[in-house]
Amino acid sequence: MLSRVIPGFQNGAVIFASPDFTSWLQDKEFMASFLKRLYSPQKLDEKDDLFTLDVISGVADGLSPSKLLGKPESGFSVLYGSQVSLPDIFETDTVASRGPDLASSISLVLKSDKKAEPRHEITMPLANTVFQNGQRSTLFATRWFWHSGLRKSPVLSKIVEKQHQRILAKLEMAQATYIPLLPLTPPRKIVAGLGNIVTKVNVQGVVTTASQELEHLIPQLLDIRSKSDAAWTPGPIGVWAWVIPARVLESEKNLLFNLRVFQDHASEPEEKLTQEATRGYRKLLSLGCRLHKILSGGGGWGAKAGLLSLDSETDYLAPEQESIDDFIKAFEERGYPDHEQSGGVVTPGSYIWFCAEPARKTLDTGVIQAKNEDLKSTFTFGVAPSGEVEQGEDKPPVHISGRKFGAISAVGVYLKSGQVGTKIDVPGALVMNGVE
Repeated sequence: MLSRVIPGFQNGAVIFASPDFTSWLQDKEFMASFLKRLYSPQKLDEKDDLFTLDVISGVADGLSPSKLLGKPESGFSVLYGSQVSLPDIFETDTVASRGPDLASSISLVLKSDKKAEPRHEITMPLANTVFQNGQRSTLFATRWFWHSGLRKSPVLSKIVEKQHQRILAKLEMAQATYIPLLPLTPPRKIVAGLGNIVTKVNVQGVVTTASQELEHLIPQLLDIRSKSDAAWTPGPIGVWAWVIPARVLESEKNLLFNLRVFQDHASEPEEKLTQEATRGYRKLLSLGCRLHKILSGGGGWGAKAGLLSLDSETDYLAPEQESIDDFIKAFEERGYPDHEQSGGVVTPGSYIWFCAEPARKTLDTGVIQAKNEDLKSTFTFGVAPSGEVEQGEDKPPVHISGRKFGAISAVGVYLKSGQVGTKIDVPGALVMNGVE
C-alpha cells in the first residue's frame, strides 16, 4: 500500500516503510525514481534551475491499519506538503539517554492555530530491523537535488543516520483514541504508594492491599473465558491501570462510576463492556490522566504483600533512568496531593482504575463487527495487535490510499499533551486525528 497526505509543493518529506520494504527504502535508484514520481514536474515550478528535497526515512513495524483492530498494512506511507517541516534534520542527535540498544524514534508534533490549545506530540519507536539489514533500527535523513526543472531523476547528495527526528505539522489535532481494554473494577482511591509502587487502596471504605481485587478477578475472568470458548488456550493476560488525579475523578465521577465493569457484570459479553468503556478512556486522556501497564505484583508476605508495580515510562527515555528519577521525585515530594504536581507515578489521594486486555475472540467478533468502517483519520499511529506483527490481507500490487499517514509500533506509542505524557502499549490501540 502507498499512502500519502497533504499534496503540494514543499522541500521536505517523511517516508515510512514496512519491514518487508526495508531494502527498497535503502535502494538509491528505487528511491530516486520514487521521489521523482512523488514530486512530478507539474506540481513544481519548472523554471527552477535547482530543486532541493530533504527526506526523513524510517522502517516501522507496519503501516496503520485501514480498520479498527485490522492487521497492519504493508508498503510505504508518505507525508509531505506546505504545512510540514523537519527541524534540525541533519543535526547530530543530542539525547544523552539514548543508547545503542534503544530503537530510533520519530515524534510527530501537531500544532493548532488556536493559542489556548496545547501542543500534541506522538512519539513512536521504530522497528527492529536486525534481520532485514543488520541494524537495531532504521532511520536516516537524505538530501536530494534536481537540475533543470526535474527533467532528470534526483541525485542523492547527503545521507545521515538518525536516532530521533521531530516532524512539525500545523494541523488541527481533533484527537481521538481507541484503547481496547476491559474495565475490571471502578476507580479505587490510592491510600499508600511510592514511586511506581502501589501498596494500599480503598475499596468501598475498606483499606486493602493493592492487588487483592485483581487476585480474585483475574482467575474468575480466565475461568469464564475457558468455559465460553472451546478454542481458548490459557496464557498470560495483560493488565493496565489508569492513574487519575482526585480533581479529575471528582469532575468525571458520573461518567466513570456509571460505566459497567467486569466485577459487577461478569455475565455480560466482554465486547460490550470494552466498547462502552472506550469513551471513558478517551475522556481521561484528554484530561491528562496516565495509563500504566502493571508489570508485577500480588502475593508475597510481610511488608511486600499485595504490592503492584506499574510501568513508569511516560516518555521515550531509558527505563532505568526514568524509574530512578520517578522514585526520587516521589520520595522528595510526598506531601503533594496528586501526581500532576509531584511528577511521581502514584501518590496517595489519587485514584487507580484496573483494566485488562480483552480476549482475542472478543476483539475479532465483537468490536470489529460494530466498527467495521474504514478509519477516517488523516494521521493514525498505534500499537500492533497481540503476538507477532503480521501484514494485512492480500491486495493489488499497488493500492493507493490518499490523505492518510501513519504507522504502528510493536512496543507502543508515547502521547504528550502540553506537559503531561503517557505511554500507550495496549495491543490494537490507536491515536488519531482529523476524524470525520
